[in-house]
Amino acid sequence: MFHQDLYSFNMERSREIDAANIITILMEHKGYTLQQAVDHVGEAFAGLVQRLLEARRNFPSFGSEVDRAIGRYIDAIEIWVVGNLDWSFASKRYFGEASEDVMKLRIVKLYPRKSELQQQKKAMVTPDQVIEPASSVLNVAGKIFLPFLTLFTTFLNYLSMYK
Repeated sequence: MFHQDLYSFNMERSREIDAANIITILMEHKGYTLQQAVDHVGEAFAGLVQRLLEARRNFPSFGSEVDRAIGRYIDAIEIWVVGNLDWSFASKRYFGEASEDVMKLRIVKLYPRKSELQQQKKAMVTPDQVIEPASSVLNVAGKIFLPFLTLFTTFLNYLSMYK
C-alpha cells in the first residue's frame, strides 16, 4: 500500500510507530535517505502506471461482452484511485491543515518525533527557540501524489497469463 505509507509516514514517524512503513523499511534496510526512499516508492509507482497503460493498450480481446466488463472494472479502479487521492487530502488525515499547501507545493514539513518533543519539554525549550534541521522538510518532487495501485499489479499479472 504505497500511497498510505507515503501519506502516513510523517504522522507515524512523529508518533514513533513507523517501523512497518515502506519508507522506514527502505531507509533502514537499503540505507536510503528519506528523499531516496520516497523517490524509490515514486519510481515503483510510475512503473506500475506504465504497466497498466501498456496492458490497457495491448489488451487481448475476450469477446465484446467480456471486454466491456473488464473495461468497466479498469475504469472503476481508476476512479477508486483518484477518489482515494482526493479523500487523502480533503480529509486532512495525513497532512492536517497543511493539506492544500502540500498538494500545491509538494513539500511536507516533518513533524518532530514524540521523543524530541519530550526532550524539548524537559529542557523547557519553547517551540520558537527550536531550530529545525535541514532534513525536516521533505521535497517529494511530485511523488506525494502516488495513489495505491497494488491491485493493478495483481490484475496485470492475471492478464499476462492470457497473452
